[in-house]
Amino acid sequence: MPIETPAGHKPEAPLGQLLRDLVRDVRELLRGEIDLAKAEVRESLARLSRALVLVALGTGLALAAALTLLFTLNRGLTALYALGMEPATAVWLAPLTLTVVFASAAALILRKGAAVLQATQVLPRETGRSLRESKEWLKTRLT
Repeated sequence: MPIETPAGHKPEAPLGQLLRDLVRDVRELLRGEIDLAKAEVRESLARLSRALVLVALGTGLALAAALTLLFTLNRGLTALYALGMEPATAVWLAPLTLTVVFASAAALILRKGAAVLQATQVLPRETGRSLRESKEWLKTRLT
């Protein structure tokens, strides 16, 4: 004898088949979510890798330029200080002045960089959104 629903409709498929279909659909959905997460992470890592190479090259050149600039500033400031004080004092005061100025600037820049790093989202956003949608879809299928 066929089973009828309260509305008088016959079910379209047996319960076992519906459960198998649901399990298959959930499995496919989870595989899709995993594939999406992998693709997002792969894409992010590729961009990050290219960016890090550029940052490393730029940092090396900037370091060479900064060292040259510091040497030049030290020599110039020493000569300027020597006009108004003993040369023996100017020799240590000029590098000390430069150290304080550049250390203060470095501290401000590092603080700003740390704040930006803390605010950076690393986890895949699309995967999270898609998982929430899948959760809602699964709830509707189960009710």
